[in-house]
Amino acid sequence: VQAKNRFKNPGLSGYRDINLHIRIHQSSAEDEADDHSPYICEVQMHHRAIRELGKELQSHQYYEYFRSYFAGATNSLGDRLADLKLIMQSSGTDSSGDSTLDHSFLQRILSESTEEDEERLENLGKLFQSQLAEYDWAIRIYSKLLDVRLHKYGGHNHQDLAETYQYLGRVLLAQWKLDDALTLFEVAIDIRKNILGEDHPSLAESFNDMATILQKKRKLNEAYTVYQESLVITERKYGQPSCEAGRVCSGMADILRKQNKLDEALELFEKAVRMYQATIGEENSFTTFSYNGMAWIHKKRGDLDRALDLYQRSLDIQIKIKGGTHPSLSFSYNGIGSVLERQNKLEEAMEVYQTSLNIRQQLEKSDNNTIAFIQGRMQKIEKRLQKERKRNPGGSVP
Repeated sequence: VQAKNRFKNPGLSGYRDINLHIRIHQSSAEDEADDHSPYICEVQMHHRAIRELGKELQSHQYYEYFRSYFAGATNSLGDRLADLKLIMQSSGTDSSGDSTLDHSFLQRILSESTEEDEERLENLGKLFQSQLAEYDWAIRIYSKLLDVRLHKYGGHNHQDLAETYQYLGRVLLAQWKLDDALTLFEVAIDIRKNILGEDHPSLAESFNDMATILQKKRKLNEAYTVYQESLVITERKYGQPSCEAGRVCSGMADILRKQNKLDEALELFEKAVRMYQATIGEENSFTTFSYNGMAWIHKKRGDLDRALDLYQRSLDIQIKIKGGTHPSLSFSYNGIGSVLERQNKLEEAMEVYQTSLNIRQQLEKSDNNTIAFIQGRMQKIEKRLQKERKRNPGGSVP
């Protein structure tokens, strides 16, 4: 339909690509004969090296966020630019040299916001939640947004209210305040059921959030039931295969894995992977989650070579799309280390665990449970190595 060649005329930044707008026809002969099909997609073509760098730096994630953050009318854009400028200007360092943020401008926004500031509050909440990981301030912003919307709708149910409760629930989930988050997700589901019906597609997302919490609370049967409800709605909306259905299947598989129903779990993990491969390809975090689950099952069954292969495939993909220091890599490294332990390759296992530990210790807010687990495994390996050295002084150890 249309092409924009920015190789020919690059922008001021020097960035260049080709954008193609392509009309998509459905499979029926009638649609193929129709030159006015409503389905149009955009395809971007990049230099391979630039594309790979973009994956490493997660640049598209930030582009997508800020593109939506700054979308809208000119006045709204001006407000958001002003907010972002205040955030940047108020940043500084404390006595230890760590970054700090003066939130006085947020205090003003929270005290002065009205119904006209809904969109501003929503976008600021997403900024502080997703990009800055300032969860306490995200909660304050979303709480103010909830107050504004409750006043706007006079206490009556509305989709905007359900959305706001879900925003708050996700921040609380990130803080591991599971009971509070679950309560808010339940409120969001009740509102959507009342105004949209029992099987509206928007319920699937709420069900997935609820299932995540129930799983973390070890209420596995309840979580599985909620995932089943989500899968029915998801398949009705997206059909099969779909990435969305794959994510639900993967969540269900993980519950079955924890219940030691390994055959059923493996079947669902494999089904999820096939859906991803058919829709979004292999190189994504959803596929790596399934690979890790499959690897765990094969390790449990004693098929260590197969387990090691899957953990390594997961790790390779994650490094490619997230870089070499992303915290999620530690799960694959830990899996590889555990397999090497079982294979009695102790020095290799120690090196892998050390890499995982280094990644975790670089985080500002480290997961102490994960760090304790890694250190515990390393201590056990060191004891085994010491025994081997005493038994065979001057010789090689595994």
